[in-house]
Amino acid sequence: MNAMDQIVEAALRRAQVDSEMADSDGEPVFIVGVDGHSAAGKSTLAGKVCERLGGTFVQMDDFYRVIPEEDRAVLTAEQGADLYFDHQRLVNDVLEPLSSHRNARFQAYDWDTNSLGEWRDAPASRFVVLEGVYSCRPELRPILGLTVLVEAGATTRRQRQLARGQSSTVWMDRWQRAEDYYFDQILTGVKFDVTVSGEATADAKVG
Repeated sequence: MNAMDQIVEAALRRAQVDSEMADSDGEPVFIVGVDGHSAAGKSTLAGKVCERLGGTFVQMDDFYRVIPEEDRAVLTAEQGADLYFDHQRLVNDVLEPLSSHRNARFQAYDWDTNSLGEWRDAPASRFVVLEGVYSCRPELRPILGLTVLVEAGATTRRQRQLARGQSSTVWMDRWQRAEDYYFDQILTGVKFDVTVSGEATADAKVG
């Protein structure tokens, strides 16, 4: 069984338990969080999992926070880990409505203009897959039914970043320091339900 199949099976199994324990007749919404360092392979895996589950795909990239670049540049690693993404807007505009079986509508962050851009719809669904670094942060974990960590080596991730055109050393170093703080400090001792290698030939370790 490959990584995707193991994640899907884990999600279906836990979702079934949630349904059996639910007080109401309807099936509760089940949210899968897919976290990991930049360019670890999260988007590809999460998209495939979401397609298999027939769910709604939500990406953290759409909730990057609008901050003047001169202010963003002076944030410490700790501040960056906390402020780069607007997780409260994510909860208010998307996760809370979806958790209540309601359609969600939100403005996605426009990376070219550093502003909130086009409006997007996130239809109500039995399953929701939330993808992106910081998606399994402590504030979000209470509403996640399954947490997934995607791992890849630093060399692999850097090669992928360069292939995407992410060549600014200053920006990447600042970004990486915030990610390192998140995983090394904020998530210290935190266990993920599923750990997956994002390298080309990957299998999943479910725990």
